[in-house]
Amino acid sequence: KAVKNVNVGVNGAVPGSIVINNNPALEMLTGLSGVKSVGSDKAGNSLEIAHNAMLKGIEGMRACSKLEGALTLQNNPQLSTLKGLKALTKIGGKNILGDSILIYGNPMLKSLHGLDNLHGSVPGAISLQKNGLTTLVGLGKISAVRLPRRGRLLAGLRHEAPDPLGRESPQSCRWTVA
Repeated sequence: KAVKNVNVGVNGAVPGSIVINNNPALEMLTGLSGVKSVGSDKAGNSLEIAHNAMLKGIEGMRACSKLEGALTLQNNPQLSTLKGLKALTKIGGKNILGDSILIYGNPMLKSLHGLDNLHGSVPGAISLQKNGLTTLVGLGKISAVRLPRRGRLLAGLRHEAPDPLGRESPQSCRWTVA
């Protein structure tokens, strides 16, 4: 029987990571509403949601305010909202790729609303690629990123456009320091 919803009844802190991966019938992530913080795994990820063909939303994470590792959302073709992450205020780590936020291959995702309360510095890159983004609003309270190899804290953000003419594109960009 295919999983259509995740409901595990966890309350408080999860010491390791949460991985929701390869669930072709999963439509909504609603059963993790008691999770307040998430640790990380050996790869540095805290929350990894990937390859879920029918997943539309992640409302189940609505109480989570802190991730010790990276947020990774990859190849969820129906994912259209991040509103379930609205309590998230801090991402304290990065994964082995050097990303604190990796959002890739989510063509129905038009905005980053839901990350609006994420603030302060993040220790890794913010990578946004192959999404349906029409705006980058939602990352406005992030004030600094750390360069992955040097470890220096730099303030001021801009995003790199893949276009050689320098035109900015929210569909594919990587945040770096200005």
